[in-house]
Amino acid sequence: MQMLILPGRGGALDADSALKYAALRGYTGKVLKIHGPVIGDKGSVQHLKAVEVYRGDSTISALYGFSAGGYNTFHVINSLTTEERARLRLVVVLGAPERLESDFKAQGTWELVYRKDPPGGHMDGPRALLAEAAKASGADPSFPTPPWLLGWWKIMWGEDAYYYLFEANGRVKWSEDPPTTNHSMKSVGGNGTCLALGHKLTIPWTSSGSVEEFEHEVGTREMSGVWNKREALTAEKMF
Repeated sequence: MQMLILPGRGGALDADSALKYAALRGYTGKVLKIHGPVIGDKGSVQHLKAVEVYRGDSTISALYGFSAGGYNTFHVINSLTTEERARLRLVVVLGAPERLESDFKAQGTWELVYRKDPPGGHMDGPRALLAEAAKASGADPSFPTPPWLLGWWKIMWGEDAYYYLFEANGRVKWSEDPPTTNHSMKSVGGNGTCLALGHKLTIPWTSSGSVEEFEHEVGTREMSGVWNKREALTAEKMF
C-alpha cells in the first residue's frame, strides 16, 4: 500500500517525518514532486497532478497533505469518482485550518487524521504527528538503523551491481563503485532515508523519488526486494 504525500508551498515539508509516519502506518510514502508553485486551489498544478498519480496507481490507498497540500487533498478527493474514493483507507491533513475537519469526514468512511499547527509551529506539524503516532505504538520515532542492516550491501538489479552504505543515523547512500579498501565510498550516486520495521525495509530515494522495498531473510546476510513495485532486486551484505 502506498501513501501519496502532498507538500506545501515551495515543496515545504519535513519529508523525513512524513515518510517515517507512512512507514509506521504500514504504507510506502511517495512524495509528489511537481514543477511550479504549490497553491492550495482547485485546478492548481498540484491538485491535478495528484489526481493523475492517484488514478494511475491502484496501490495508493492513503493521502497525506501538509499546508497547501492539505487544502489540495480536499480538492483531490472531490475530483475522484465514488469507485476511486472507495480504495482510500487513510487521509491525513496537517496545517490547513481554513478547511474544516468536518469537510473531510463528510466525504467518505476512511480514517481521518486532522491536525492544526502544534505548539512548535506550522513546519513542526509532520514531526509532531510522527512523535504522537510513535508514542501510541511504542515505536522509536527516530527509526534507528537496526544492527543487522548497518554497513555495506551489494545490490543486484538485473545484471547491474550497486553498492549501498547503511549508516547509524537512519540514512543510506549508494554508489556504482565498490567500497575502497578502508570501506569508504568513492563517489555518492544518491541519498535516501532508511525506514526499517522489524526485518522489512523501505528506502525512499531523495533525488529520484523512487522507492525500494526489501525483506531481510532472518539468519542470513541476504535481502530480497523490489524497485518501485515493478522490478526485482537482491541484496547481500558485504561487511
